Amino acid sequence: MEKSTNENLEIAQEVSESKPKKKLNATSYALLSAHGFNYVVSIFVSTFLISYIYKISDNYVLNIGLFYCFNYLTMGIFSYIVSSIIDKTNRVVCYRVAIIVRALFILSVVFLGERLASLVILAGMLHGFSEAWYWCSFNVMKNELIPNSCMKRYTTLQIIENKGVNFIVPIILGTIIDADSFKTSAIVIFIMASIQIVLSFFIKSRKPENSKFDMKTFFKEMKASEKNKELFKICFISTLLFGATTLVSPVNTIIVMLTFKSNFSLGLLTGVFSAVSIIMLVIAKKLAKTRRATPIYVICAVASVASTLVVTLSTSKPTLIIFNFVYIACSTFYSYYYDLYRNVILKQLDMYDDIAEYQGTIEILLEMSRVVGFALMILTGIIGAYFGADGLVLALKVYFVFIIILYALVSLALCKFEKKLIDYDVLK
Repeated sequence: MEKSTNENLEIAQEVSESKPKKKLNATSYALLSAHGFNYVVSIFVSTFLISYIYKISDNYVLNIGLFYCFNYLTMGIFSYIVSSIIDKTNRVVCYRVAIIVRALFILSVVFLGERLASLVILAGMLHGFSEAWYWCSFNVMKNELIPNSCMKRYTTLQIIENKGVNFIVPIILGTIIDADSFKTSAIVIFIMASIQIVLSFFIKSRKPENSKFDMKTFFKEMKASEKNKELFKICFISTLLFGATTLVSPVNTIIVMLTFKSNFSLGLLTGVFSAVSIIMLVIAKKLAKTRRATPIYVICAVASVASTLVVTLSTSKPTLIIFNFVYIACSTFYSYYYDLYRNVILKQLDMYDDIAEYQGTIEILLEMSRVVGFALMILTGIIGAYFGADGLVLALKVYFVFIIILYALVSLALCKFEKKLIDYDVLK
């Protein structure tokens, strides 16, 4: 597909160069640093905003389900629109738009206070709008600026950064919220978002010339050969299942709050297990060199289902700690390998010009599975409410077992994904 000028082709040659170059350049590190602040904001939303909605809501399962369902519905719709814009403009500009909108979302949470309980749908939509801009622009820049030969190194550094932030930030935020207020914590996060905007000015991404966002042609190229069809098929199946991993975190947050009853304990658990997950990352990286991670996937599938059944049948602090250890370990492996697999395909298939279309399609598929999952959570909240507080907790646990089975199926999908990449000599 002829969409780019010589300048854009030069970028493609740089990022797809066959000789391995293990060093990341200044732009790569700028992207990595800016993304680190995104983890801080994500922790605030996925952990402490959810615990806040839990505290101020009568039917916390319903409200959290509504927040996430409309978050991902909005994100899915705007992923297509934003991808078409990103394909024609400077990716960094779109990245900054995402950070600004997210900062406005945090400010709105501060001003709304307890009124947030009646406005969770609007809050979810605003957050989803900012997330669409963020992930579409970030994933395009990542795929565009990081050579395949450096992708394992970049992915490793990105996850180490994630776990480092997850070790320190939850404890700090949990302490601030318990000792002071949720609003103070939100203001701190707003300052972090401002720093992220400053860091974005060090990312050097070029505006493509004569670029055309063309989904129809992209889908034709996906079917251009048996190799293309097989790789994209398993990638998209893995993406749909990987989207289900998002469902675990908010339910886990609710159960932790029900059991430990404090934001400090929530932050401490998140922080400690993030430190443990760095060890898991080292194991994942070593296995990536062998190109055989199947044993890890099998262990993750069995351990996640077993630990969930234990914590569901006998919810206590010890069983919840065991589950969180398993959950963090499995999440580390899944995130590392899925991110690695999805980002090596395009350049190896010489489809560099389709980055925006590809990443946009991935985001839409992720949001589809998440919307369905959180719609079921809304249904769980409605049904559970009919049986009182105890019935709500029981319904939540049944839902928890269901989503963890989907979570385990990610292992099967990644096994097949890895096999296809090896069969077609894509995984180097």
